[in-house]
Amino acid sequence: MFTFDTDSLFSKLISVVDKGPWSHVATCTGEGTIIEALTAGVQERSIEVYVTPKYRVGLYRFRDGIPDPEKGVAFGRDQIGKPYNFSVAAIAGIQKIFMHRRIVPTPNDAAIQPELDLIIHV
Repeated sequence: MFTFDTDSLFSKLISVVDKGPWSHVATCTGEGTIIEALTAGVQERSIEVYVTPKYRVGLYRFRDGIPDPEKGVAFGRDQIGKPYNFSVAAIAGIQKIFMHRRIVPTPNDAAIQPELDLIIHV
């Protein structure tokens, strides 16, 4: 799941630097929750937090079930409680601005991968 907070200056800055519509990525668990890295740390919370007009949301899925969704959710749950990695986010932004080849993918880099299909955009 990719998102953009229309009220957030930080979200707008990420979107501009990343040159695309998204500023954030979360993993849908299939149980009505999402796992996401917030500035307060990695959390699992209700997907309902994004049911408000201030958010744009794009739901993507991998073609042919690759990678295994259950492994992705298990990995995400293993990250719960860990701190937000500000240095990786900063490196991704710097690479996006100054380098053609990027080591750290940004939300919009991830969204255009050929193995992803956009399911719905609201």
